[in-house]
Amino acid sequence: MSPSPTHGALCPPRIARRHLLMLAMAVEVLVLGAINADRVRRPGITVEQTVTQGHVIT
Repeated sequence: MSPSPTHGALCPPRIARRHLLMLAMAVEVLVLGAINADRVRRPGITVEQTVTQGHVIT
């Protein structure tokens, strides 16, 4: 008679809650990144030319 399988062998391992949260966050980042990738945005910093020659904006 062969030994009976253990309970762990019959049931697939469950994913821990923190792993599900990390997976959900990764999917959210991918989806939002794909949505925002096509948007045209203005540059964060607009630099204008100075009126006086030789002056530099720092």
